[in-house]
Amino acid sequence: MEFKLFEEEIDDLVQLLTQNKWLYHTNPLVKEESIRAAYVEGYYKNDRETHWLLEEGEKVGILFIHVEVRIWC
Repeated sequence: MEFKLFEEEIDDLVQLLTQNKWLYHTNPLVKEESIRAAYVEGYYKNDRETHWLLEEGEKVGILFIHVEVRIWC
C-alpha cells in the first residue's frame, strides 16, 4: 500500500466517495454536491492533509490528517 498527496483530483474523489457506502460514518451515503461544495470551501486542504491510499497504483481509499495549529506565547 502506498500514500499519495491529494492534488486537486476532485473527480476521482467524487467517484470514490459516492460509489461506496461508509457504514461507520455519520453519513454512510455521500452526495456529489456535498463533496464538491466541501472542496470549493477548502475542506480537503485547510487545516488538514488529504492523501490517497493506493493499492497497485489504484486509488482505493482516502486519509485525512487533521492539523491543529497552536500558537504559544
